Amino acid sequence: ATTSASPSIAGTWVPDTTKETFVGYRVVEELARVGTATAVGRTSGVTGSVVMTANSLQSAKITADMTTLKSDSGMRDGQLRNQAIEYSKFPTSVFEVTEAMPLPEGLAGGQAVKTTLKGKLTLHGVTKDVQVPVEAQLKDGLLIVVGNIDIKFADYAISKPQGASVLSIEDHGLMELQLIL
Repeated sequence: ATTSASPSIAGTWVPDTTKETFVGYRVVEELARVGTATAVGRTSGVTGSVVMTANSLQSAKITADMTTLKSDSGMRDGQLRNQAIEYSKFPTSVFEVTEAMPLPEGLAGGQAVKTTLKGKLTLHGVTKDVQVPVEAQLKDGLLIVVGNIDIKFADYAISKPQGASVLSIEDHGLMELQLIL
């Protein structure tokens, strides 16, 4: 009898944008005539690579195209061009792992695992050291990585957007990611 080998996790993994790969945000805002709501925007314009051996994450660099962020409001999306994230000045955001790290037990065998990625996040032209908690799983030949991190706007020199219908916006937001590699 022969046994089929499980797929190797070693190699270079790239975002599959034909799947539901995205980077995005969630920010609580209060709008006139609407009240408190959570604004959600996402971009599938995600590029980069993740390099792994059988036992370790060697490097990772993921770039998000901020100019393609879309929410449920074209007006909000247009305002982000020159306010808040100012994608006209800062068209991309980048997360880069800064040091190799061992892979969590079970990842190569298809188990869902939790870990924290340490690296540098460049957002709005400002680079900061961050730790991003993620859950990862190897499934059907794809590496799926999901996580989020709270971003304080002041840490990245982001001013809150303003508008006639905007009564208030929190001073932080959640950066979300779902990478299907």
